[in-house]
Amino acid sequence: MSHGLELGLEGRWAMVCGSSRGLGLAAARAYARAGANVVLNGRSADTMADAEREVSAIAAGQVICVVADATTAQGREALTAACPAPDILVTNAAGPPPGRFEA
Repeated sequence: MSHGLELGLEGRWAMVCGSSRGLGLAAARAYARAGANVVLNGRSADTMADAEREVSAIAAGQVICVVADATTAQGREALTAACPAPDILVTNAAGPPPGRFEA
């Protein structure tokens, strides 16, 4: 008997932009644990290497790492070359700088 939540993501492809840290990395980990193949994306090769190691260690499916800026045409081309037809797309980017709400 399985006690985990079955989401039916095995074999599906999840592309998670901005997945080198924070919310994007948390989403990538969750999809990897749920059995999806995951495309990681970020702009820094160093932080992406760390994220790839972390997600690969828990992944049931494949993990692909794309170092690219998803806000540029060249970055989007690199992402779609790595995964032409993702089943899930998480568009995530760094939030605004910290500050007071009134500002």
